[in-house]
Amino acid sequence: MEHYVCEQTELEERKMYYVALEGLEIGVILVNDQIHAIENTCPHFEGPVCLGNVSERVRMRMDENRMSEGDYHSKEEVNVVCPWHGFEFDIKSGECIADPQFVLRKFNPQVKDGKVYITI
Repeated sequence: MEHYVCEQTELEERKMYYVALEGLEIGVILVNDQIHAIENTCPHFEGPVCLGNVSERVRMRMDENRMSEGDYHSKEEVNVVCPWHGFEFDIKSGECIADPQFVLRKFNPQVKDGKVYITI
């Protein structure tokens, strides 16, 4: 069933917007001009993943000898971090960075006439 969530203009970059639909808490977030929707339940221990930080993934630069040249932030790769145990999830795929057996339940938001909808 399709549900109205909010006006597209209500979404702010990297700030969770919460909605309860069919008994589920869902976080909707705008990242790099794309809207993502995830269930507010960490698959590790059912923590409130949407209350965690949303941040750019940290990568390490390596030289030809495989020595670190320092870290950098990947603006294209954004993670949500569960506040209970620090599990990091890729916002696009929902996959846990450290252990791909853990995957967030994602929904496919649609924008129609400036309004955001989610089908459950």
